Amino acid sequence: MAEIQKWIKELFINPDKRIIGLGDSKMFPLYWYQIFPTYRCTRKCGFCFVDKQKGNLRNVPDMNEKTLQRLCEWLPKSYYEHNYLFCMVQFLGGEPLLLTPYIKRIMDAVFEKTPGMIGLLHTNADLLDSVNWDDLDNINIWHLQSGNTDIDELSRRLDIILSHGENLFNGVPSCIAIVWDEYNLSRMEELISFARDRNIALRTYHDYTRSEDEPYKEHLLKRMHDAVDLLEKYKMTSNLFLDAFVKWDYPVSQFPCGSRLITIQPDGSAGVCTREPNLENSRIGTIFDEGLLAKVKTRKDWHVRYNKIGHPEECLTCIVKNTCQGGCIFDRVHRTKKLTGSYAFCKLHKEIFPRLNMLQ
Repeated sequence: MAEIQKWIKELFINPDKRIIGLGDSKMFPLYWYQIFPTYRCTRKCGFCFVDKQKGNLRNVPDMNEKTLQRLCEWLPKSYYEHNYLFCMVQFLGGEPLLLTPYIKRIMDAVFEKTPGMIGLLHTNADLLDSVNWDDLDNINIWHLQSGNTDIDELSRRLDIILSHGENLFNGVPSCIAIVWDEYNLSRMEELISFARDRNIALRTYHDYTRSEDEPYKEHLLKRMHDAVDLLEKYKMTSNLFLDAFVKWDYPVSQFPCGSRLITIQPDGSAGVCTREPNLENSRIGTIFDEGLLAKVKTRKDWHVRYNKIGHPEECLTCIVKNTCQGGCIFDRVHRTKKLTGSYAFCKLHKEIFPRLNMLQ
């Protein structure tokens, strides 16, 4: 672990005029590559966006050799086409552990040919006991999805991950990732106690498939107040709580959606939205196209910032405008059919973010 911390610290000593994060968040990766090697999974969770797309994405073939080879060539080259120093290569799915040799080839390529890219793996860890750990040497951050895994098993899987933690990066901590579906809301106290006992960060998400479910949103808001009560009782802080860095207080968005995010699907197609890879307006081309990153730069409209003309007036004066940045653009487009629509979880952000900020 000491080796990667030293490497990253040295990277920031001389950023060579490249863009880095702001203030205390200067080591926060500003440019994100999100890779979907497969849509296959060991589970079928009700909140998974893959099952909410038009068509059955589970039947889409895995990334083939031609696309994988092109990706291993394209990723390092793309690093020198933008001006960001520190970048994240994130593996999503589906379940990425189904294809760990792909992860190795991709991360070996970026580590060999670039100075500033690190790896993040988002996984339910069902396959953790059978993986080849040599394939995962260059994964620096783990997001362990809680799903419906019981706490004892989550703890066991966390122990396995940490036992292979020579290359973990603490600037963006590994964490337990939780989607607040009904089951996880019912055991919220248990999950927070677990995080406290294990000194592990929580990164939690709303169930975006229920953004128009008013009873769910009311229940979620109540339970999030209960969660903050518990954090106050335990004197806990959590910079990754509720899908945002609560301490972020800069006009530039902490979320890379749009001009600082590119998603790569199994067939090599590329887009600017994680939650809706099949959304027509988010597709920009393929990794086989010339000038792909230039197309990403043109999509700044995709993430409408709080001072954008036409944005809801309430966002301009909102106390949490810098942290929230207007909420998820996919949600706004999906519900209101326009980029400047209101965010489904606006009330929750207004009430919960100020309370979380007081904990810092």
